[in-house]
Amino acid sequence: MGEVPDRWDPSLPLFVVDVQRLMVIIWPVVSLVGVIFFRPQALGILMGGLIAVILFASAMRAGKVLIENSNYNSVMFRLIGSQFIIWVGMAFLLVRFKIDGPGFVIGVSILPVAILMTLTWYLIKGASGRSE
Repeated sequence: MGEVPDRWDPSLPLFVVDVQRLMVIIWPVVSLVGVIFFRPQALGILMGGLIAVILFASAMRAGKVLIENSNYNSVMFRLIGSQFIIWVGMAFLLVRFKIDGPGFVIGVSILPVAILMTLTWYLIKGASGRSE
């Protein structure tokens, strides 16, 4: 059996970048569908997607700093602090601007969907890259 090419290994940093790329593609598509078919939830979907992208970018930044710095405690403290600020911002959006909750959940769900879609793509490409 042949080896799976490293390019399709989800444990490599390229996987995280590919997830982010897919999120940036999925977010406007889901938002557009929300505007067309679910007008009352459209703002919630848009804001939820934005929060998902920001949350993922925050985690990516923490991972990059951890690789460069190797100071786990400092990086985790900053990550928790940034996540706290993002979550407080999310709560402010939901309460102050009356963002639709179900729409927001749909928007935020692009994060796990992007991860699963990218993983599936990696599995398909990795399997097709094997030489039997």
